Order: sequence, then C-alpha cells, then structure tokens
Amino acid sequence: GSVFVVNAQTGIGKSIVLKNIVKKVGFDDKKPVYWGANEMKKHEQRDRLVAEITGLPPNFIENGLYNKEGNEKLQAKVLKAVRELKKAPIYIDQIKGYSADNLIRRAKYYKNKYDIEGFVWDYVKRSSSYSGNDEALRHWLGDVVNKMKEEIADPLGIWVATASQAKTYQEMFSAESQDIERHATTYAILKKVSKEDREEHFLVGDYAWIFKKHRYGSTHDFPNNGECIEMNLDEERLVFNEVNK
Repeated sequence: GSVFVVNAQTGIGKSIVLKNIVKKVGFDDKKPVYWGANEMKKHEQRDRLVAEITGLPPNFIENGLYNKEGNEKLQAKVLKAVRELKKAPIYIDQIKGYSADNLIRRAKYYKNKYDIEGFVWDYVKRSSSYSGNDEALRHWLGDVVNKMKEEIADPLGIWVATASQAKTYQEMFSAESQDIERHATTYAILKKVSKEDREEHFLVGDYAWIFKKHRYGSTHDFPNNGECIEMNLDEERLVFNEVNK
C-alpha cells in the first residue's frame, strides 16, 4: 500500500535502482512483479536483467558478443540466464505516452491475472499524452503519484516503486513537480558523493541514499550531518551495493 519514489539527476541511476528491485523481487525471490517503462523497449529491459543475472556488461548482451567464436562458455551462461528469466514471474511492459489511467488499468489487469506483489514504473515524467501548459504540469505529475497511491497501491494491496528527475543543482528536489514528493509514501534521494561531501562527512562510498521522507520509518538529515546509506556501483553488472564499513 505504499509508493516509493527515488529522485536522482540524469545519469545517476534511477533506472538501475528500479531494475535492481525487479531482479530481487521477481528473479531472486520468485514473487510476481510488474515492470513497465515509458521509453525503454521490452528487449532492452530483458537485456539489462540478463546482464545483472550473468554479471556480464550490458553492451556485451545487447550486441550479442557472447555469440562470437571462442565465447561458447559465456554463451551457455547467457542462454541459461535467459531460460531462468523466462520462468521468473516478471511482467515486462512498455506504455508509450502513458497517463495515470493507463497505469491504473495495467495494475488492475496484472493484479487480477498474475496476483502481482509490486508495480514498478520507469518513471514519472512528462508524457506525450500530456497536452496542458507548463504551469499545470506539476499538478499532472503529482496526480500520477497520487493515483499510484490511492488507486493502485491502497486498493490492490501492493507496493509501487518509481522515480523522478532531480533538479540539476538541487538533487534533494524534483525538477518538475514537488507534488511528487508530497504524495509519495517514501521519497529517497540518490546522489553522487562530491569531494566536499566526502571530506566534510568522512564518506567512503561513491553514492549516497538519503531518505528525505519516510512515513513508515526514519529519515536522513543530509547535508547538515551527512546522514545517508553509502553505496557503490558495480559498473559491470549495474548493481548498487551497500558499503561495508
């Protein structure tokens, strides 16, 4: 019954986080989960999952390099991952020009047919279906998150995970609508740790998870005292891992 939003700047890893969640829930734990996207195609989503499962670089999967002569062992590894992924209860979808109503219909369908436990959407942003002006956009985006809470998470008894674009110079805030944060159950910031952050707060990780809003748990006070969960990115598998101090 909750809506989790990760807010991050361009290129920091919003889609990676959502993919990590899908892999953990659907592949590792074998629990049914929906994974939808506005821009990313279905085969791209599958390739990223296969890359994480095998530990091979995503471009190695996407470009079919495992099929080259001499890569027979890697090919077997990839094909095994593909077979296992087909059995996993992960329901990959793409909605071009999405709206809140599209998402509600998808959630109800997959809940009724597959009894999904989670609904992952990549991600809350302006869609080609939006025809209003820039001033009304923030309300439209906030309404998407509000409906995720009131018409998907609560009535269906599932959790929702999504993301939003952070401001260029203020990663603690959404670039397009602060209503996204207002309607979220949990609003987390993923940021690249700066040299100043590292020196001031003795951080060792390359990335920081900051829980700015969490209705069911504690929050972090950043940057005042540097409270955060420190993370590193495995760039080969595109997986975030918590730093062990």
